[in-house]
Amino acid sequence: MLTVMVVSGVWGLSFSGRSAPSEGAVRVEVRRQMVRNLAVSQLLLTLITFTTAHVQIITRISSAYPVWLWYAAMSFRKGDAMAGILTKFMVMYAAIQGGLFASFLPPA
Repeated sequence: MLTVMVVSGVWGLSFSGRSAPSEGAVRVEVRRQMVRNLAVSQLLLTLITFTTAHVQIITRISSAYPVWLWYAAMSFRKGDAMAGILTKFMVMYAAIQGGLFASFLPPA
C-alpha cells in the first residue's frame, strides 16, 4: 500500500486535468489544484507513516485519501498493467485482512 500511495501521489502531482472542450479553464485549473493538494497531503501521510508508524496503519488510513482511487480508475481506463496488479492486491488484502480480523476477534 505504501508503494501504491507513493506512485499515485506522484501521479497526482503531475495531474493534467484534461477535460471536455466545453468545460471552462477555471474549472480545469480548480480540479488540477485540488488533486495536487490532495496528492501532497497523501505523500506527506505516506512519509510520516513509513518513518514513525507501523506499516499496517497505512492500509487502514489510506481509505481516507481519494488520489490513489482516482489513479486506479485512470489506470483501468487506460488498460495499464498497474490496474491488474492493484486489483489482485486489493482482493488478496480483503481476504487476508478479513480472515485475520475474524481470527483475532475478542471474545463476546
